[in-house]
Amino acid sequence: MLSIVIPVYNFNIVDLVHKLNDQLSTLNVNYEIICRDDYSTDTTVTSFNPNISKLPNCFYFENSTNLGRTQTRELLAKQATFEWLLFLDADVVPANTTFIVTYIQAISNELEVIFGGYDYIKPHLDSATMLRWKYGIERESISAHLRNKRPYSYIFSGNLLIKKTTFSSIEFPNESWYGMDIYFAYYLFQKQAKILHIDNPIYHLGLEENEVF
Repeated sequence: MLSIVIPVYNFNIVDLVHKLNDQLSTLNVNYEIICRDDYSTDTTVTSFNPNISKLPNCFYFENSTNLGRTQTRELLAKQATFEWLLFLDADVVPANTTFIVTYIQAISNELEVIFGGYDYIKPHLDSATMLRWKYGIERESISAHLRNKRPYSYIFSGNLLIKKTTFSSIEFPNESWYGMDIYFAYYLFQKQAKILHIDNPIYHLGLEENEVF
């Protein structure tokens, strides 16, 4: 029923996968969690992350070269078994313990894409990443009520449930451009894909330092 697919680059995903698997293990659904490392350079990450394959229905793969997040997502989609793909970024964590069941309850034959939204842990005490946190609060942490008024304007691929057939129909460019969410949003707009925004956020953890952002 559900394939959770996570592209990884230089980020420890063990805690994320454990939290997801704990939620899924209480539900009577078929599922898999597939993670693909995009040639990470952090040896701590590459030594810890493969341990997720010891969990039930969890699989870990590694790219032989750095392909970028978009191409890695395409590979993950091809590997996925089930009809619905839940794309998550590696540097996120579910904001609540009902994250998976909320998505499952939202699935409908009439829908092609479901967006859960983003949120940020409050208060934020790290001054070195304050700029990215403030940006996220103002531009990304938006209620489903407001997002549904302009459904193609709030497309965040780091927390996205989509039909496999819909995702596979997208012709992404091979380049790893900044702003691929905009490209993705425009494709969904042109196709007039059936979208639903819900309040089912993840916390975005991997905040860039102010100078980098």
